[in-house]
Amino acid sequence: MTSVLIIGGGGMIGQKLASSYTESETVSLLDMAFPENSNLNAKKILGSITDTSIVETALSDLPDTIFYLASVVSGEAEENFSKGWDVNIHAFWSFLSQIRDQNLKSEGQYKPKIIFTSSIAVFGSPFPNKISDDFLAAPRTSYGAQKACCELMLNDFIRKGFCEGLALSLIHISEPTRPRLSRMPSSA
Repeated sequence: MTSVLIIGGGGMIGQKLASSYTESETVSLLDMAFPENSNLNAKKILGSITDTSIVETALSDLPDTIFYLASVVSGEAEENFSKGWDVNIHAFWSFLSQIRDQNLKSEGQYKPKIIFTSSIAVFGSPFPNKISDDFLAAPRTSYGAQKACCELMLNDFIRKGFCEGLALSLIHISEPTRPRLSRMPSSA
C-alpha cells in the first residue's frame, strides 16, 4: 500500500491532488486549515509546517511520497520578509532534517520521494517564451530567492541519498472565478 503526505493539503492544489488517490492508498494532509466541505478520505493533521512536532507527527507513518506545497506566497513573502524566510526556508530545512534523521535511523532504508513545488520566480524576469534547462536562475524577489534556496537544499539532500525527489516550477495558479465584465472604452 502506498502512503502519501501532502503538506499544504488544505489548499486548492492539495485538495485536488488528494482526491486523485484511491481508497487503496493512504493519504495524509497537513495544513493550518481545511475546507469545511472537504469529504476526502484522508487523515487530516492540523498545524503549521513551522512546528517541528507537527511535522514529526506527519512523518511518523513514514510516507512513501511527500508533496511539499506549503509556502508563504510571493506578495506576502515580499511584504513580510521574516515570515517568508521563516516559513519558506527554515521550515523546509527542518522538514528535510527530519527526513535525513529518519533515513539515518533506518540505515538508509527510508528514502521517500519528495515533490517540491517551486516557482517560475526563481528565474527572475524578463522571461523568454520558453525557459531552457540552461536559463540562469536570478530571482528578483524574496519569494524567488526562497524557492531557489529550497530547490538547492532539496538537490543536496537527494545527492546525499537521504531522499529522492524533484522540484516543479509552477506558474500562478488560482481558483476558477466567475467571469468579470470590463467596460470597453467608448469611441469619441
